[in-house]
Amino acid sequence: MPGTLTVSPLAPAESPATGSLLAVERLHPWERVLALYVSDLPTDFAGGVGESADVLIGWVRHGAARLGYRHLREGGRRAAHLAALRRAGSASGSQRAAYHRMFPDSARLRLVEDLSSSLVAVLPEPSSGWVGDADHSVYVAFGDDMDEVAV
Repeated sequence: MPGTLTVSPLAPAESPATGSLLAVERLHPWERVLALYVSDLPTDFAGGVGESADVLIGWVRHGAARLGYRHLREGGRRAAHLAALRRAGSASGSQRAAYHRMFPDSARLRLVEDLSSSLVAVLPEPSSGWVGDADHSVYVAFGDDMDEVAV
């Protein structure tokens, strides 16, 4: 899905009323994988994460904008669940098929999994705050804040 990045990386905002709240470090790992997978990131992307972290963050934001945060969150949770079942060897045939429908290009999936994993090393440590877009946002708690957020 190579193409041109059309969504510019924006600084994360701290209020759900401000529109873009996409703090990439607050995304679940599978949300980042899914965002990279659906972005226009070239499948032959070979940049090292160290020198291209801002570019990768831009691609994550591009994919997130393409899906919308509600779909990114739901799809990321579904992908994480299906991946866990596959790793444990307990996925049913329909669950394996659903995973393959989500990620039909296994080479691209391996690429974006690797990039997403290596991106963690250069992202700032996540802090509690809002994440999402103008249509859907959630408050994500990390560290000591987890005790203070009602579920």
